[in-house]
Amino acid sequence: MAGIIIPVGSALRDTIEQHAACDRMIFFAGLPGVGKSLMLQQTVLIAATLGRKVSLLQWDVARLAFEQPDLIERYPEVGGVTHAGIRLAAGRWVRGAIRQWAETRTSRRNLLVGEIPLVGNRFVEVARPESDPAEALLAASSATFFIPAPTLQLRREVEAARRREMSDPLHSREAANASPTVLEALMLEIRQLAPKLNIPCGKGEGYDPRLYLAVYGWLLQHRHFVPLWITDFLAVEDSPHKLPDGIEDIVPSSTAVRMHGNALAMVSDDELQARAESWWHLPDVGPAVEADHVAQ
Repeated sequence: MAGIIIPVGSALRDTIEQHAACDRMIFFAGLPGVGKSLMLQQTVLIAATLGRKVSLLQWDVARLAFEQPDLIERYPEVGGVTHAGIRLAAGRWVRGAIRQWAETRTSRRNLLVGEIPLVGNRFVEVARPESDPAEALLAASSATFFIPAPTLQLRREVEAARRREMSDPLHSREAANASPTVLEALMLEIRQLAPKLNIPCGKGEGYDPRLYLAVYGWLLQHRHFVPLWITDFLAVEDSPHKLPDGIEDIVPSSTAVRMHGNALAMVSDDELQARAESWWHLPDVGPAVEADHVAQ
């Protein structure tokens, strides 16, 4: 069984414990390879010690439900990248799933912990303000959006660990981790997006923690987001994907998959391409929500 490895008394531990004790929802947003899975696992374990009953909503788990033979035939994965059609179907499902969770799990013990990559239209709908019943839940101060941000050196160590995991996985989900090539492509997307958001990006290449946080902060400007600096390597003896038994996964039902999959037939290839290229557009609905404290 995986254990809590974040040191007691550290700013990282104190921040996670504070939110795990009081929040209704906690989401981890960020690129692959920044420690989202480990931070999610540690949050779940810490929440359990505080008597919380955790449900999980994870992009990599939920989107698998849409990878049915008929949908995959129409929207195949290419080069390890999920097709824009599958991403759209999963995004149209997710806000209703969050609302339904909140309506059926009303005890203060219940805690929803989510993993939402955002970049490339991967559950970016959770960050986008909408006029639906889920908006009040997602915009509330009781819904925290953590952005794990390892230092540059630590990111390199995480990438090396990821390569080891994929070559010799300790958990089935590790084999499906984003490859180093995909990691590089997503960071390049961050660098290409920054000028469109009027965020200076310099002339460097690869992962830049400040640039990465600035872009994700922009994407989460209508949410209560907390940059989560990770400065020390945390030695993981078991898989960061290993979680306690009895944790509920929020995943699409077969009915939801069929409904949202059928709806894709109404979306042309040109529109899918346009959505894929402009996934980051957020409507202007009012003043941005400022970030909370930074854990370092």
